[in-house]
Amino acid sequence: MVILHSPIIVMSFHRTRRFQILFSSLTTWYAISKIREYFAVGRHADVDCFYLYQTYAKILKHLIHDNTNLLILFKQDGTNLKHVYNDHVNINMSYEDFYELCRYYWQQKYGFVVINKDSALTNGRYKKEFNEHAIP
Repeated sequence: MVILHSPIIVMSFHRTRRFQILFSSLTTWYAISKIREYFAVGRHADVDCFYLYQTYAKILKHLIHDNTNLLILFKQDGTNLKHVYNDHVNINMSYEDFYELCRYYWQQKYGFVVINKDSALTNGRYKKEFNEHAIP
Protein backbone atom coordinates (compact mmCIF):
# COMPACT_ATOMS: atom_id res chain seq x y z
CA MET A 1 0.00 0.00 0.00
CA VAL A 2 1.20 3.49 -0.83
CA ILE A 3 0.29 6.18 1.73
CA LEU A 4 0.33 9.74 0.46
CA HIS A 5 0.76 12.55 2.96
CA SER A 6 2.27 14.90 0.39
CA PRO A 7 1.90 15.28 -3.38
CA ILE A 8 4.01 13.06 -5.61
CA ILE A 9 4.16 12.42 -9.33
CA VAL A 10 1.59 9.95 -10.59
CA MET A 11 3.28 6.61 -11.20
CA SER A 12 2.42 4.45 -14.15
CA PHE A 13 0.18 1.59 -13.19
CA HIS A 14 0.93 -1.97 -14.20
CA ARG A 15 -2.05 -4.24 -14.75
CA THR A 16 -0.05 -7.24 -13.54
CA ARG A 17 0.41 -5.79 -10.06
CA ARG A 18 -2.37 -4.61 -7.76
CA PHE A 19 -1.87 -1.25 -6.00
CA GLN A 20 -3.57 0.28 -2.99
CA ILE A 21 -3.25 3.98 -2.33
CA LEU A 22 -4.37 5.85 0.79
CA PHE A 23 -4.95 9.59 0.47
CA SER A 24 -4.84 11.37 3.81
CA SER A 25 -6.43 14.85 4.05
CA LEU A 26 -4.39 16.49 1.31
CA THR A 27 -5.71 20.00 0.75
CA THR A 28 -3.44 21.97 -1.58
CA TRP A 29 -4.65 22.45 -5.14
CA TYR A 30 -1.62 20.54 -6.44
CA ALA A 31 -2.36 17.63 -4.10
CA ILE A 32 -6.03 17.61 -5.09
CA SER A 33 -5.12 17.53 -8.78
CA LYS A 34 -2.86 14.51 -8.12
CA ILE A 35 -5.65 12.77 -6.22
CA ARG A 36 -7.89 13.30 -9.24
CA GLU A 37 -5.29 11.71 -11.50
CA TYR A 38 -4.81 8.68 -9.25
CA PHE A 39 -8.52 8.21 -8.75
CA ALA A 40 -9.54 8.69 -12.38
CA VAL A 41 -6.76 6.62 -13.94
CA GLY A 42 -6.11 4.18 -11.14
CA ARG A 43 -9.59 2.73 -10.80
CA HIS A 44 -9.36 1.50 -14.41
CA ALA A 45 -5.94 -0.04 -13.74
CA ASP A 46 -6.95 -2.22 -10.77
CA VAL A 47 -5.82 0.32 -8.16
CA ASP A 48 -7.72 0.53 -4.87
CA CYS A 49 -7.91 4.13 -3.68
CA PHE A 50 -8.69 4.90 -0.05
CA TYR A 51 -9.47 8.54 0.63
CA LEU A 52 -9.24 9.37 4.34
CA TYR A 53 -10.80 12.76 4.99
CA GLN A 54 -12.29 14.44 8.02
CA THR A 55 -14.86 16.69 6.33
CA TYR A 56 -17.06 14.94 3.78
CA ALA A 57 -18.53 18.21 2.47
CA LYS A 58 -15.07 19.34 1.28
CA ILE A 59 -14.31 16.23 -0.81
CA LEU A 60 -14.37 16.64 -4.59
CA LYS A 61 -17.98 15.85 -5.45
CA HIS A 62 -17.86 15.09 -9.15
CA LEU A 63 -14.89 12.78 -8.92
CA ILE A 64 -14.82 11.23 -5.47
CA HIS A 65 -18.47 11.33 -4.27
CA ASP A 66 -19.89 10.10 -7.55
CA ASN A 67 -17.38 7.25 -7.96
CA THR A 68 -17.22 5.94 -4.41
CA ASN A 69 -18.46 2.44 -3.74
CA LEU A 70 -17.64 2.07 -0.02
CA LEU A 71 -17.93 4.67 2.73
CA ILE A 72 -16.85 4.29 6.34
CA LEU A 73 -18.46 6.92 8.53
CA PHE A 74 -17.31 7.75 12.00
CA LYS A 75 -19.35 10.24 14.00
CA GLN A 76 -20.25 13.19 11.77
CA ASP A 77 -21.81 16.57 12.34
CA GLY A 78 -25.23 17.29 10.85
CA THR A 79 -23.93 19.10 7.77
CA ASN A 80 -21.63 16.28 6.68
CA LEU A 81 -24.19 13.60 7.50
CA LYS A 82 -26.78 15.40 5.37
CA HIS A 83 -24.33 15.50 2.45
CA VAL A 84 -23.68 11.76 2.78
CA TYR A 85 -27.41 11.14 2.92
CA ASN A 86 -28.13 13.24 -0.18
CA ASP A 87 -25.28 11.68 -2.18
CA HIS A 88 -25.61 8.01 -1.23
CA VAL A 89 -28.62 7.10 0.94
CA ASN A 90 -31.73 9.10 0.03
CA ILE A 91 -33.28 6.44 -2.21
CA ASN A 92 -33.10 3.78 0.53
CA MET A 93 -34.49 5.48 3.65
CA SER A 94 -35.61 8.78 5.12
CA TYR A 95 -33.03 11.14 6.59
CA GLU A 96 -34.53 10.60 10.06
CA ASP A 97 -34.07 6.82 9.79
CA PHE A 98 -30.51 7.25 8.51
CA TYR A 99 -29.71 9.69 11.32
CA GLU A 100 -31.09 7.25 13.93
CA LEU A 101 -29.15 4.34 12.41
CA CYS A 102 -25.91 6.30 12.54
CA ARG A 103 -26.58 7.69 16.01
CA TYR A 104 -27.27 4.19 17.33
CA TYR A 105 -24.05 2.76 15.83
CA TRP A 106 -21.95 5.71 16.97
CA GLN A 107 -22.93 5.22 20.61
CA GLN A 108 -20.18 2.63 20.90
CA LYS A 109 -16.69 4.10 21.31
CA TYR A 110 -15.03 4.19 17.87
CA GLY A 111 -18.20 2.79 16.29
CA PHE A 112 -18.73 3.40 12.60
CA VAL A 113 -21.25 2.87 9.81
CA VAL A 114 -20.29 1.20 6.54
CA ILE A 115 -22.17 1.95 3.34
CA ASN A 116 -21.34 -0.55 0.61
CA LYS A 117 -23.00 0.72 -2.56
CA ASP A 118 -22.12 -2.50 -4.41
CA SER A 119 -24.24 -4.60 -2.02
CA ALA A 120 -27.98 -5.08 -2.20
CA LEU A 121 -30.12 -3.25 0.33
CA THR A 122 -30.99 -6.55 2.05
CA ASN A 123 -27.48 -7.99 1.81
CA GLY A 124 -25.10 -5.63 3.60
CA ARG A 125 -25.50 -2.22 1.99
CA TYR A 126 -25.59 -0.72 5.49
CA LYS A 127 -23.53 -2.24 8.29
CA LYS A 128 -22.43 -1.57 11.82
CA GLU A 129 -18.70 -1.72 11.40
CA PHE A 130 -18.02 -4.63 9.03
CA ASN A 131 -20.17 -7.32 10.60
CA GLU A 132 -23.72 -6.43 11.60
CA HIS A 133 -26.12 -5.84 8.70
CA ALA A 134 -28.74 -3.12 8.99
CA ILE A 135 -31.85 -3.36 6.84
CA PRO A 136 -33.80 -0.10 6.73
